[in-house]
Amino acid sequence: MKQFYTVFKFEISNFIKNKTFVAATLIMVLLVFFGIFGFSKYVENKEKKLMNTDKVEVEQTIVISDPGNKYKEIAETLTKASGGAAQFRTENLSESEIKKQVKDKKYDAGIIFKDNLNYKYIVNSLSITDKNTYIVDEALKVVAQSNYLAAKNLTPEEIQGFFVAKPEVELEVLSNNQKNTFAFTYLMMMLFYFMVILYGQMVSQSVVGEKSSRAMELLITSAKTENLMFGKVFGIGFVGFIQFLSIIGTGLLSIKLFTDNIDNAFLNSVFEISPKALVFSLVCFVTGFYIFAFMYAAVGAIADKIEDLTTLTYPITLMFIAIFMIIMSSLGTGKPDTTLMKVLTYIPFSAPMALITRISLSDVIPAYAIAVSLAIQVVSILLIAYLSSIIYKAGVLMYGNKPSLKTIVNILKAKKIKAEKTK
Repeated sequence: MKQFYTVFKFEISNFIKNKTFVAATLIMVLLVFFGIFGFSKYVENKEKKLMNTDKVEVEQTIVISDPGNKYKEIAETLTKASGGAAQFRTENLSESEIKKQVKDKKYDAGIIFKDNLNYKYIVNSLSITDKNTYIVDEALKVVAQSNYLAAKNLTPEEIQGFFVAKPEVELEVLSNNQKNTFAFTYLMMMLFYFMVILYGQMVSQSVVGEKSSRAMELLITSAKTENLMFGKVFGIGFVGFIQFLSIIGTGLLSIKLFTDNIDNAFLNSVFEISPKALVFSLVCFVTGFYIFAFMYAAVGAIADKIEDLTTLTYPITLMFIAIFMIIMSSLGTGKPDTTLMKVLTYIPFSAPMALITRISLSDVIPAYAIAVSLAIQVVSILLIAYLSSIIYKAGVLMYGNKPSLKTIVNILKAKKIKAEKTK
C-alpha cells in the first residue's frame, strides 16, 4: 500500500508542478467563466433590443417593391416582428431593379408582393440562419386575420384581445420531466467523453513514456508493477477529476451568477436534477473512467514508443466513440428505455453511460437494474485491472518485445499454479 501511495503522490505532484497543465486549467476555467458571462450579456442585449427596437443596430436591410405605396404599414410591422434586427423598407422599384440592387449588395434581400398572402423573396446568398421568410409569413397571417376580423365589424380592441389571448396551463408531472434533466445528462455525457479520451490517452502516454526513457528499469526495482500501474492510473484519474471539477464548478457558479435574470430553460434546468440521479451519475462517471483507464494503461505497457499508441489505442477509442454515439442518439430521441439501451446497461463498457442516461431520463428504472449494472461495473474494473496488471508486468519486463497473447496466458497460468501451491 505504501508503494501505491508513493506512486499516487508522485503522479499528482508531476501534474501540479507542470506549468503547462496548470496554465491550461486556468485558461479553461477563465474561458468557461467569461464565455458564460459573455453569453449572458449577449442574451440581455437581445432582450433589450426586443423591448426597444428604436435603438437597435440593424443587421439587415430588406427592400419591398411598392410602386403603389400600399405596403408601408406592412414594412413597419415586419420590422417590429424581427425585433429590429432587420429593417424592412418600401421603394418604388421593379423586380429587375430589386434583383440588381440585391446582387450589388445595396440591400440584403428583396420582397415582391403578388397579393396579401403571396410574395417572392429575393436573396443573393441564402443563409441557414435566415429567418426573414418565417417573419414575413407570420406577420402576413396576423394582418390577414386582422382584416378578416375587421370585416366582421369587430372593434380594434376586440381584435387585439383575440390575438393576445393566452391559455394558462397547470403542469403536473407524475414521474420524470426530461425537460429538467436533459441539460444535466447532456453535460455529463460530454464531460465523460472528454475525460476518457483525454485522460485515458494520458495514462497510456505516461506508461510508454517511462518505458521509452528506460525509467521503468529503475522503477520496477523499487516497487511492484501492480503498485506502479494502480498508482499511475488512480493518480492521473484523481488529477483529471480535480481539473474537471474546477471547470464544472466555475461553469455552474457562472450560470448561477450571470443567468438568473435570463429566461433560458436549458441553462437553468442544469440545477433541476434530483439528488438520486446526481449521486448515481457521479458514481458511474468514476467507474466508467477507470474501466477505460486500465485498458489504456495495458495498451501503454504493450507499446515501446509513443508513435505506436495511435494504432494500439485505436480499437479502444473506436469502441468508446461508437458506444457514445449510440447513447447520444438515445438521448436525442428522448427514449432511454429501448431494448438496446436496456442491454447496454449490463455491458461493462457501455453500462456507465447507459445507466447515467436511464436514471436521468427514464420514467422508472428498477432498483435491481441499477444494482446489477453497478455491480457489473465494479467487477469489471477489478477484472480489467487484474488483466491489465498482468499485461503491464509482461510489457515492462519484456522491453523491446511486445507481449503476445500466448505470453499473457502463460503468465496467468503461472499465477494460478502459484496460488494453488500457496494453498
